[in-house]
Amino acid sequence: MINCKAYYCHPQNVTVEEIVAAYKTSCQKLNCKPIPKLLKQILELSQRLECLDLKGEKLDYKASEALEEVFKRVQFKLVDLEATNLDEDGASALFDMIEYYESATQLNISFNKHIGTRGWQAAAHMMRKTSCLQSLEARNTPLLDHSAPFVARALRISSSLVVLHLENSSLSGRPFMLLATALKMNVTLRELFLADNKLNGLQDSAQLGNLLKFNCTIHRLADRFPGVIIPSKNIINNNKLVPSIHVCLWGGTGTLPCAIVCALSRLLNVSQNIL
Repeated sequence: MINCKAYYCHPQNVTVEEIVAAYKTSCQKLNCKPIPKLLKQILELSQRLECLDLKGEKLDYKASEALEEVFKRVQFKLVDLEATNLDEDGASALFDMIEYYESATQLNISFNKHIGTRGWQAAAHMMRKTSCLQSLEARNTPLLDHSAPFVARALRISSSLVVLHLENSSLSGRPFMLLATALKMNVTLRELFLADNKLNGLQDSAQLGNLLKFNCTIHRLADRFPGVIIPSKNIINNNKLVPSIHVCLWGGTGTLPCAIVCALSRLLNVSQNIL
């Protein structure tokens, strides 16, 4: 493997033409077609791209491997892999690259339903090891029983992730229990979005209550519709100014017991839920 730090410190040593040539050569070796959308973005590159937009492109394993010639030379603020039909092999390869080259501060892997256990395992490794990834969007990307433990362990010790979107990710029951338990020890996450996971019943409610009771850093939490979330205010607790939390459980379908309210010493919005 190359020394990726050299590229970070001296991006001016790599020309647009070199990146395009390296990427096309990689595609030729892997017997896959270059992605026109990607070539267009590289040609418009000055020093650092705001966004690598691959949304809607089909990325199989070969197409994913070919992207290394780009990632080893350029970093991005946002890498958008939404709805790219990633499978376990392609997802694992991409997450390993993004971790190694520290390619993104924001990563969107939403609407990829087939990344599987190995894909989530690689994503968890990326979350643990990268020092620059601040936001991960995984909406409509199932996080099931066999994958949840990897992500839970990563969230327990994640040092950089600030925003996490897991809307409609099949989180309820054991996966949510693992996630909530891990996040009680997380000290970096500030915003957590859990809309459309159909959290319900005493177990999910108790886990959510305990999470909010013991985690002192999450400032925004959405269970149903993130659009109604507002910034939190500060409150006085034991003569100290401490962050408060605004919790939105807008339009939830579950029944939340009053125990969850008692667990909170911060703001709680439970609009359109049956308590």
